[in-house]
Parts: sequence; C-alpha cells; structure tokens
Amino acid sequence: MSIAKTLAYIGATTYSLTFTFLALITGFLACLVATVIGVFILSFISKFITFYEFLAFFSLLTVLLVIYEVLGSTDIGKLKVRSYTYYPHFIEYIKIVTKLIDAMGIHDEIYPCLTFEYPVAAFVSKLGYKRNVLVIGELIMEFPLDEATAIIAHELAHIKHGDLILSSLIDLPHKVTRKFLGILKKFLGISVELFILWPAVPIILIAFLLLIPIYALTTVISRAVSRVLESRADEEAIKYVDPESLARALVRYEELIKILLNDIMRGVIVNPRIIPVNPYTYIKNMKLRFWEKLYYMFLSTHPPITKRVKKILEKKNK
Repeated sequence: MSIAKTLAYIGATTYSLTFTFLALITGFLACLVATVIGVFILSFISKFITFYEFLAFFSLLTVLLVIYEVLGSTDIGKLKVRSYTYYPHFIEYIKIVTKLIDAMGIHDEIYPCLTFEYPVAAFVSKLGYKRNVLVIGELIMEFPLDEATAIIAHELAHIKHGDLILSSLIDLPHKVTRKFLGILKKFLGISVELFILWPAVPIILIAFLLLIPIYALTTVISRAVSRVLESRADEEAIKYVDPESLARALVRYEELIKILLNDIMRGVIVNPRIIPVNPYTYIKNMKLRFWEKLYYMFLSTHPPITKRVKKILEKKNK
C-alpha cells in the first residue's frame, strides 16, 4: 500500500470516528429530549451513569459502527441484480471484466451482475471486506463495445484504489445523521397530529437545528470526496482503454438519461447506439447554468460531464 493511500485511509478513519461520534451523541440526546418519555429516561440514566461513562459508551459504539461499516456492511441493499449467464451481452460483459481485472492487477473478489430493474446503472458495491459486486444495467450493455469496456474500466478503478472502503468511512457520519433526522421527522409528524403533544413541537425543531449543521457539513464533505474519487477513476481507466471511448461513453450516458427523462411517461424504448455522440462538440456547446454550477460545486457526487470529458480528451492529446 502506498504512503498516499495509507494517509488517505488514516484521514478518512479519523474523520469518520470524530463525526460519527458527534452525530451519534447529538442525535441520541436530541431524540430523547424531543419526547416526554425520553426526558424521564435521560434523567433516570444520569443517576446511574457518569458523564465519562456516557462518553465511553458512545466512543465504543462509534468504533464498533466504523469497524462494521468497513468489514461487514454491504451497499447492495435491496437492488434486484442477478448473474444472467444466459443473456448474450452479459457473457461478453463477463469476458471484458475478466480481462480488465487481470490487466489492472486487481486481487479483490468481484461478482459481475446485470440488472433490468435499473437499465442505466453502472456502479460497484461492497459485499463486505475485499468482496465486491459490479453492476451494469441492460442499456449500458447496448453501448458500443469499446464504450461499455471504458465504463467497466472506470468502475473497476474504484475497486483498484480501494474507493469503496474510503467512501464507506466518509459517508458514515452523513448516513448516521440522516437516520436521526428521519426519526425526528417522524416525532414531529406524530406531535403535530396529536393535540396533546403540541408542546413538544418547539423542542423537536430545536433538536433539528442541532443536527442540521452536522448533516450539512458531512454531506458537503462526502460529496466533495466522491467527486475527487470519480475524477481519479477516470484517470485510472484511460490507462487501460482508449480515452476517447470513455469520453464518448460519458456523453452517450448523459444524452441517454435526458432522452429517458423526456420519454419516461411514454414508455419509449431507446437504443443507446443510435444516439449521435461527439465529445468535442459536446464540451464546446454545453454550458452550465449558475444553479447547475452551484449544484456540482457542493452537492453532486460526480463532477460535471463537460469537465470530465474535457479532462479526458486533454490527457489523450498530450
């Protein structure tokens, strides 16, 4: 493992431990204070547990949560993905994955999967430590072969650099804070519906205000790291595929999404191959609006396609 990679993991772990602890303790106290019963529970607990024991408990809980997130958690969730060995394009896809894994020197376990539920999916997901699933949607498999290969190379680059573990560490505080905000939102809904609980509404809103800054900060940090990792995956992918193939694939993907969003109500079936693609024309004509720039600057998990394509083409022409 390189020094830079080791430092990145150390930094991500430190960040995750610090902000997960902050999110856990703030969220727990906020949820207790937001309910009448919770106030009595907090008062009861304080008689038997000292302040330092309280902090020690949440410190241990934080460490266990971080360890589980790295070693045991899975990101695949409830996505319906399968290994369709009888699907012609999928067989070709497996061959591409196998060749790229060997070329890129990847030693992790990778399970290629195809999804019809999410036709434009293209991502890698954890199945615990050193085990991953590579998911490609059916429409991505309809891309020209060199472009599909480029997309797969990009996703495999995330595995090669250990981005999934790094992302898990960075995302954890954000996910924990979001969970507590969801609980408080339910408390607020119940309190508004029941007249007798109306006095609790201001308390819940104050609890919300305590968590919002943590949520906002961890969200911005999580998205910023994600954008850096996406750019790095592009740079790694073009070491093994033609840069222009990846540039065309990104533009085709962007145009495909636009077509699907426009035609979603009509149930139109799109053939990605017939979409005209010219990355040079795309970056020349595509201009981001002010609000789009703000979105990509703070909230997007990916850099804008124009920026990614321009950077890829610049590296090709060097």
